[in-house]
Amino acid sequence: MEASILASPPVSGSVEEEWFDAAVPSTWVRFDLDDGSSWVGVFGDGPVFAEDKSLAVRLGETSAFLVVADGLAYLVDARSRKLIARDDHIDWHSAVVLPDRPLAVLAGFTNLIAFDPSGVVWRSDRVALDGIKLVSARKGCVYGKVYWDDYAWHDFALDTGTWELTRE
Repeated sequence: MEASILASPPVSGSVEEEWFDAAVPSTWVRFDLDDGSSWVGVFGDGPVFAEDKSLAVRLGETSAFLVVADGLAYLVDARSRKLIARDDHIDWHSAVVLPDRPLAVLAGFTNLIAFDPSGVVWRSDRVALDGIKLVSARKGCVYGKVYWDDYAWHDFALDTGTWELTRE
């Protein structure tokens, strides 16, 4: 099962579409299922980014996909084509998926949020002055950098068992 961001909408009628808060502009995501079928999700974009900040990641071996449409986050079940959750924070821009369980951590400019196949499972308080870079995910931990109030980048580790964030 895979998902890919489309550079442009498909030819009308060439593939089934499901619309999720779609407007102009929107992000178009193609979902290719294990049974050989496919469909396209149309997701309404957020208002923040001048350049495309869209992504689609699968949560482990589940049918849940986290889609970021220029800042807005959507969690969808690709098999049922249903929206599981949506987060209205408008500056989500990158994600990492843990290798040991179906969990994705998403970064905005100042906050983090985590989704599992059921929806949002954790949301941080402010962890950065104005910038978060997700670097990697390993068993039970997410690593990255935060731009903090001393106007410098600092490494961080987020323990996804306790949700404790440590900053160097």
